[in-house]
Amino acid sequence: MHRIALVLALLLVVTSSPAARAYETRHVVIVVIDGGRYTETLGDTSFANEPRQGRLMAPLGCLGESWNEGVTTTISGHAAVLSGTYQALADDGLERPHLPTLFEYYRAATGAPASQTWFFSNKLKLAVMSNSDHPDYGDSLGAQAKVDCPGDIGVVTAAQVLLFTDRPAIMALNLADPDVIAHSGSWLGYLRALQVADSLVYDLWTKIEADTGLAGRTTLFVTNDHGRHDDAHGGFTNHGDYCTGCRLVQMLALGPDFKSGWVSAAAMQPVDIVPTVSVLLGIAVPYATGHVMEDLLLVPSIPLDVRGEPAPERLRFAAPIPNPAPGAVSLSLDIPAAGDLAVDVLDAQGRRIATLERGSAGPGRRTITWSGRTGTGHRAAPGAYFVRARIAGRQAATRVVLR
Repeated sequence: MHRIALVLALLLVVTSSPAARAYETRHVVIVVIDGGRYTETLGDTSFANEPRQGRLMAPLGCLGESWNEGVTTTISGHAAVLSGTYQALADDGLERPHLPTLFEYYRAATGAPASQTWFFSNKLKLAVMSNSDHPDYGDSLGAQAKVDCPGDIGVVTAAQVLLFTDRPAIMALNLADPDVIAHSGSWLGYLRALQVADSLVYDLWTKIEADTGLAGRTTLFVTNDHGRHDDAHGGFTNHGDYCTGCRLVQMLALGPDFKSGWVSAAAMQPVDIVPTVSVLLGIAVPYATGHVMEDLLLVPSIPLDVRGEPAPERLRFAAPIPNPAPGAVSLSLDIPAAGDLAVDVLDAQGRRIATLERGSAGPGRRTITWSGRTGTGHRAAPGAYFVRARIAGRQAATRVVLR
């Protein structure tokens, strides 16, 4: 099965990879500052707790807001960042993501060894983020993980040793101290942990830019897995619901392919990191449901047709109507080129529950209706679903909520 996944991934890269040669990025580092609330991170325009990110790094890259539409807990939040999909997962470290992570996508597409993908943390339960349990990916394509680092300083120290010796392609770091200390109820301790994380991120980026093998070839994302309750929902000590405090987080991106000094007004989400990395590295991420953060890129992502020529338009959905929906949903799909069209409805775990279209389709706008029922005719349970379209090596997805 792994061989099949590898072949499919390589075919997707050849036929649909968005102009990968246009990008300079060869290494990606993702830093997740665990449980940093937007009002205490880059949402504070004084940058009191993140002065280096806000004043020194943001002018070199892109700054924006990210809205977590998934479960606002540690495991689910990291799954959103590292798989490009929202998955409702147990937060005890006993349930792996069910859809592939960026590590698995990269290794399946390139044949790279595990040493080219790394995950670091000081939360033991985050060991599950090294790989999914997806049958076509999984452990044999997973990252190496070190999750027993002594605090955030230990995480960054261990990561730097590997980064500057082996220069892996993809590395993700979890800085857990802000979340751990906030749960203890120490407001001042929480703020101090954010300040330490800010210093560590700046030190890491400064060293990357000073390294002849990484400078001008490395992209850095800094975000949060979740925020914390706002005052109306219990305050900073905990998190886990859908209040603004838990859902709104920071997004900072720097690298050779990003604009400089750009403050984005686009509606970004944690699941958008994986699709953006996919165009930078030229790899296929077939199960990801986020979108490329086009707003941040110097060179727009241009899908290629089967001949390797730029397609005139994107495969994309217009906003579903209505959304949320009490029943049937109308979806408009723009199709750039003729081909065999497949449109499926997936649940939050990425399982197909209904097929809406199968067959040839020409270019233009197509209206598709989902009745709100599964393939067996039963009414789908209330909640979030994804409608995914695929044609001629391209894919697009949109999110639908049933009430």
